[in-house]
Amino acid sequence: MPEANLPVVDCWRIDLDAPRPPESDHWIAAPEHTRAERFRFEHLQRRYRATRAGLRTLLARELHTSPADVRFVRSPRGKPSLDPIHQSTLHFNLTHSEHVAWVALGPQELGIDLEVLGRAVKTLDSLVHRITTPDELARLLAMPEALQELAFLLMWTRKESTLKAWGEGISSMGSLNTLDSQLPDVETLIAFLQQQHPDRLGPAMAAHKLAAPPRQPGDFSGREYHGPHPIPPALLTDHPEAHQLPQVLIHYPDVRLPTAEGERPPLYATTLDLGSELITVSSPTPFRARIHRFSY
Repeated sequence: MPEANLPVVDCWRIDLDAPRPPESDHWIAAPEHTRAERFRFEHLQRRYRATRAGLRTLLARELHTSPADVRFVRSPRGKPSLDPIHQSTLHFNLTHSEHVAWVALGPQELGIDLEVLGRAVKTLDSLVHRITTPDELARLLAMPEALQELAFLLMWTRKESTLKAWGEGISSMGSLNTLDSQLPDVETLIAFLQQQHPDRLGPAMAAHKLAAPPRQPGDFSGREYHGPHPIPPALLTDHPEAHQLPQVLIHYPDVRLPTAEGERPPLYATTLDLGSELITVSSPTPFRARIHRFSY
């Protein structure tokens, strides 16, 4: 199917520390306020409320209602969706890390996961053996050190986003080392870093010559920024391109199928490198991702 005819998944970036309307606290339901109060630190409470207010605003625009009137239900495994009272086929998924949240909106089941790049992954050594298949582990450890963190985060976001699209949490999988994330080869990852992160490559690898890098045109909106944090440059340029790894097909682990509740379809996963943030979106059919900067 031509890319122009693919279903569109709109991905919205929310700066959780940016100013928001004072009345937005009134859009949030009592259980959401209760959960916010469970956070020990005030800035985490504020960011949680900002996440909920942003999500409600985006959904309200699609539903032609007010943010306060958006209603949610949860699946038996806890995945949120719109209440049937809205009579909408819209699907959504949410992810956040530090001061950033991303919301994916589309016509089919979705999962999205975010990792902020450039921060040390202190738990890589302890996690890698727990979340990788034997093949992933061998490929990861064979990579140059300059690629290992990116490869790990790519693998992690793919696994998390697919689990979320399937409506499962990490704990329900029992072990992530049965889920193959289709980890790219070294050449693809070098091209990925050359595009966005040449400073993170060693001199020899930075000079590594490749054929045409794996990138596809993307659709972006947003030209200004008024919040307190730097925004990924891709959201500010007039003619940006999404640095996307080729969309991959990820299958539900065979070892889990005998105990799975119902059929789990294969998922298509697209990873976007936005310079400072890495996001992966997963859905049951091929799709085209667009990214936007959220504002009230």
